[in-house]
Amino acid sequence: MKAGRLARPLLAALLLAACATSPQRRETIDLVTPLPATFDVQLPPADIPRRITNFAGIWKGDWLLGQSGAGPTGILHHTLVVKKIEPSSVGEYRASVIYSAGAPPAAWESGGPGFWELYGTIGADGMLRLKAPGPDGGQAIYTFSDDRTFLDGQYMLPGKSIKGIFRRIR
Repeated sequence: MKAGRLARPLLAALLLAACATSPQRRETIDLVTPLPATFDVQLPPADIPRRITNFAGIWKGDWLLGQSGAGPTGILHHTLVVKKIEPSSVGEYRASVIYSAGAPPAAWESGGPGFWELYGTIGADGMLRLKAPGPDGGQAIYTFSDDRTFLDGQYMLPGKSIKGIFRRIR
């Protein structure tokens, strides 16, 4: 009887010690662009074609900044989160997205890291289009690579076009 009373506190102490040293599993996404504290990526409805639903998820990459005929002069880190896709009109789908950008290159006069919650459209041509944030009124267009493993991006501003490649991270 006495051994049983001594064993209980010892067993409890061992269990507490094991719990205290076991690492907690925490899911993280390694990003260099800010995102909202919480958001959900919803599975698109089953009646939407797969070539459209493949956009759903989290995409990470860089816009390559440069001038015509020259190599890149800088990069702008970018994360695109396609949270929700739903039918919009005949042949088009509405996409709810988070557009996130890191700190711009030093050559840029203004800007900073930030994220914006926007809506875009995915057309029958398989292109995701959205009016990109910023005062210049740019447009971002994303299309799948031929092997469908990444997104080719094009950010168009008046008189300028910036390209990028984005890989699915989730």
